[in-house]
Amino acid sequence: RQEMNRAIGANSDRVQAETDAKLEAVQSENESLKQVEAKLTRELDLAKEALVELRAACDLTRVAELERKAAQVDFLQAEAERLREKANGEARKRRALHNQLVDLQGNIRVYCRVRPVLEHERKSGQAGVVVDLEDEGEVALRQSHASRDQEDRFEFDQVFAPESSQAQVFEQVEPLALSALDGYNVCIFAYGQTGSGKTYTMDGSSADRGVTHRTFETLFSGIEERQKAGLATYTVELSVLEIYNETIRDLLVVEDSNKPRPLVSTPKPKKLEVRQGEHGLHVPGLTHERVSCVGDVEGLMQRGTQNRTVGAHNVNLHSSRSHLVVTVSLVADHVHGAKRFTTRSKLHLIDLAGSERLDKTNAAGAMLQEAKAINKSLSALGNVIKALGKQQQGGQHVPFRDSKLTFLLQDSLSGSSKVLMFVNISPVEWNAPESLCSLTFAARCRKTALGAAKKNTESAQVAALKRQIEDMQGGSRRR
Repeated sequence: RQEMNRAIGANSDRVQAETDAKLEAVQSENESLKQVEAKLTRELDLAKEALVELRAACDLTRVAELERKAAQVDFLQAEAERLREKANGEARKRRALHNQLVDLQGNIRVYCRVRPVLEHERKSGQAGVVVDLEDEGEVALRQSHASRDQEDRFEFDQVFAPESSQAQVFEQVEPLALSALDGYNVCIFAYGQTGSGKTYTMDGSSADRGVTHRTFETLFSGIEERQKAGLATYTVELSVLEIYNETIRDLLVVEDSNKPRPLVSTPKPKKLEVRQGEHGLHVPGLTHERVSCVGDVEGLMQRGTQNRTVGAHNVNLHSSRSHLVVTVSLVADHVHGAKRFTTRSKLHLIDLAGSERLDKTNAAGAMLQEAKAINKSLSALGNVIKALGKQQQGGQHVPFRDSKLTFLLQDSLSGSSKVLMFVNISPVEWNAPESLCSLTFAARCRKTALGAAKKNTESAQVAALKRQIEDMQGGSRRR
């Protein structure tokens, strides 16, 4: 038994020793694992810190790259603006030289005005703006139709954007209008498709007057200034007519509705025609009213506007169905020291009826006949401009008598006048074909040299004798 107990004790001691040894080995291994874990933790922290630093470095590099590219963009934009301004400056110099050439050769000055987009155009499905006015003095027209995918560029003496004001427009017209006070004949007319803004440019609204009204204000202001200074005395007369279906109509005639109808039929009033007279082309029998201030003109213009023929169709609710011609006749007796002389001049302000495409306007009946007459007279105007261009190259015949309009404008287009044309266009794709036709015609007009305008001057003695003869013959046109 004692031997057995000793054997059990020895075995227990051995087992305990082995257990202690294994426990010590496990503890040692755990300590090693803790050291490894601590080391890995430190390395992970270092890696995280390195990653943060790396990301920061990458962000700084990216920011620096973006800043560098932004600086390049700013530089390129500034350079582009500088070059654009330089190009605009060169364009202004070129136009200034062109204006001098216009004065020498008598070219037709052409101003282009682009109107805003209208509501019916937005509903057309083709309301995208295809007119680009980025370059000063130039108009670019883009078309995306299958048959024509290109850009056409045109250069004019002035180009007015849709946001341009009536005052800004007239600022460029005023010097030309004032030259009528010095004895020069002046013709200002607006051309373009129906609804392109011609009447607004010429007449404007009661709140924002157009070229016609502002011209009268400028004329009478200039007359008052010169008369007060004792430089000249002026006689001013106004006539207003329309050419409707190739018939000249006097818009200042007042019919008295209270006057009893005669028992015996009276002959129809004599048909008005353009005739050649001593002072150029005129219309015998046309009403000429003496005016002395803007107030006189406003009353007469209101009467004439009320008598003008207008209509409504799909493109324009207030479509002018005739060519309106407002004429100011000026006779001035000038005093320059001991020198006395008389000048005679005419200023035509013309609002042309617009060209029409029947597939858009759906005109029918009387309006269809009006449209045909309008388009025919505008075609005649185009033929005259074309012939004038060929005349510079040796051609001779110019078909002024093909229409009442061109016959009436013969003096203005034959070199005795300063001529300014407004070409009015729509900015949207729906009207791009019509805009292209208008711009092409206007560009052709701008290249047409009419000859330098000359003052219409007479000596005081000759002017006095002519007036005596007119009085004796009852040739005064005033009523």
